[in-house]
Amino acid sequence: MQYNCHRKAPKGSGSSERHSSDRETPFAVYVGLLLFAKTRKRQLIDTLFQYGICISYDRVLEISTQMGEAVVQRYLDEGVVCPPIMCKGIFTTSAVDNIDHNPSATTAISPFHETGILLFQHPSRGEDRAPLLLGDKTK
Repeated sequence: MQYNCHRKAPKGSGSSERHSSDRETPFAVYVGLLLFAKTRKRQLIDTLFQYGICISYDRVLEISTQMGEAVVQRYLDEGVVCPPIMCKGIFTTSAVDNIDHNPSATTAISPFHETGILLFQHPSRGEDRAPLLLGDKTK
């Protein structure tokens, strides 16, 4: 209900502020990001936004950009590239392997070569890293 509340607009402005980002609920953000991750369909996200079920497509893109910038800032601060969910101070192992595919089937288009990297943490002890900070909270 909080997300769908209308703020009364000043007389003569012709519009009221609806779905303000300072009142968006975690559920609306989750649904918008989930739909974006699963479908990438702007029309679907904006339709559900009009009904107050999720955030707008533009807001989804804004949050996605903020997350990317926060991960880059963490890399610059720590000097290490790793998923933000990983903890500090825990014994971590990795596995690296080449993935080669050279198809011999008549319907195959082309071969490819990739590298897969897996990180494993052994959570016997350690400390959580600080959460990512998204965007400028002073706006």
